[in-house]
Amino acid sequence: MKSNFFLVLTFLFLLGGITQGQIPDRQVIRVMPCSLNPGYSMDEVVTLARAYDFGQHAPDAVYFREALYVGTGFAENYDFTVAFFYPSYSELIRRRGAQRATPTSSSGLLARDMMTCGTPRLLNSHTANQGADLLEPLTVMMNQRCELNGKTLADAIRIGATVANNFAAEGLNPHAAVDVRTYGGNTINTNEQVFLRFVPPTAAEAGKMNDLILDGFNFTQGIGSDSRLSCTLPNFWLSHRIFVRDSQ
Repeated sequence: MKSNFFLVLTFLFLLGGITQGQIPDRQVIRVMPCSLNPGYSMDEVVTLARAYDFGQHAPDAVYFREALYVGTGFAENYDFTVAFFYPSYSELIRRRGAQRATPTSSSGLLARDMMTCGTPRLLNSHTANQGADLLEPLTVMMNQRCELNGKTLADAIRIGATVANNFAAEGLNPHAAVDVRTYGGNTINTNEQVFLRFVPPTAAEAGKMNDLILDGFNFTQGIGSDSRLSCTLPNFWLSHRIFVRDSQ
């Protein structure tokens, strides 16, 4: 039985590429776990959100990640997550402050009528591979939580970069990132845990990535095995593109 793509990442460490301590471009992500209110569907929530006028103080991007195959701890309590992307903490604070100070109309159906969300948390997101310029409106996100075991953030980014580059050699172009929780959520020790995230530009490309692995594709080429991360089982999400600022 062939190893799962993300389980194999547990045993990987790239020897070349990013130098020790070098951290690539990063974003700040505000993430909230959410549940659908009774009587509403995911399609209805997505349609309402895409019609919303985010205005001049909007995040850089907004995505709804619908849980398909995820850990039971999440699946038993929530249906999806909402992710707001910002270029920096300064911009997150400025834009959210400006939005809160802007009067909004309360007429018609509101998001809070259709969904209930839990406590937000903040992540630093470090790009390992940029991938396609713009994702399709509906694609797939695959991620997993990993313990660094004494390794560094740069080490984890090397893994994401090399795996993505190996798929690029096969004509595929997934976005790869390493996310680090900075505020909110359950208690963790600093500099011990990261999240590996891969988002192909289309759902079809996600299928091709996994089929390649099933057929024996060596996506670990160029990666050494002398250092390890300990990772959970991967999660599989539908990623709904809600908004992208200036079509970037």
